[in-house]
Amino acid sequence: MKQKQAETQKLRKEGTGRWLLDGEKFIEWQDNAGSLWIVGPSGAGKSVLSSAVINNQLFDDRRLFKDQADAPPAPAVTFFYFDFWSQQGESVENVLRRMVLQLSAQSPYLYRALDKLYTLSNGHTLPTYSDLLQVFAQLFQELGRTYIVLDALDECNKSDLEKLLALVLMLWTWTRTPVHLLMTSQLCCIFAESFADVPSVTLELNAVQDDIVFFITNGLQTKFSLGIWWPKADLITTRVAQKSKGMFHLAACLLIKLSHCNWEDELDKTLGNLLDDLFGIYNRFL
Repeated sequence: MKQKQAETQKLRKEGTGRWLLDGEKFIEWQDNAGSLWIVGPSGAGKSVLSSAVINNQLFDDRRLFKDQADAPPAPAVTFFYFDFWSQQGESVENVLRRMVLQLSAQSPYLYRALDKLYTLSNGHTLPTYSDLLQVFAQLFQELGRTYIVLDALDECNKSDLEKLLALVLMLWTWTRTPVHLLMTSQLCCIFAESFADVPSVTLELNAVQDDIVFFITNGLQTKFSLGIWWPKADLITTRVAQKSKGMFHLAACLLIKLSHCNWEDELDKTLGNLLDDLFGIYNRFL
């Protein structure tokens, strides 16, 4: 998960996602235990926003109190990026196992939870899902305030959706310690029905588009393979932003395509033939 967070963080530039982090719903979620659901189409930058939230919770709270002797304990942060391309498969049991590992490393009783899992499984088998849930709850009580980010719920194994919703319900109804749960997904019927009462943020094209323009401009300024085309920055930014249609991943793929251009006529031809759908881009790369 650290690798996935690092990879996603590369897509996010300083300032990206401020519209969300400074928004009323996010601030309410950050300050008070509860849930927040970010909804948007595939490629719209939900994972980039998840990365911004994770980074914000991991570092901003710690910087705020770092020089205070009586500083409150830093809140715990755990996260998981669902990914249907994953070789391991995105089962809910795998999600829970990863989050237990992350929280164990932040516990004042370092990795004691893992020792308990070892004991419960007699040291011979993988812990059961029930064992994982038991230790997960124990970690909440050890850590106190906990922030949880679950990205791309719609990429969970379809056979595990009911178990995923049961886990989310368990987190919603947990009241012994403050739990802040942020989820992202596409607008699917099963989530729309299950999360009907959850505060939500729908990705608006204008807000995301501003982030995409910033991402494109930053790429032209900082990437050597794109820097040679800075004199055409306005044209490139306009064309890529138009073609990306609010999709971060598409904008990133289009910039990769442009970075392979060595001559101006090649660049002009590529700009004139940019694809505007992710599957088309993937097929062309393959």
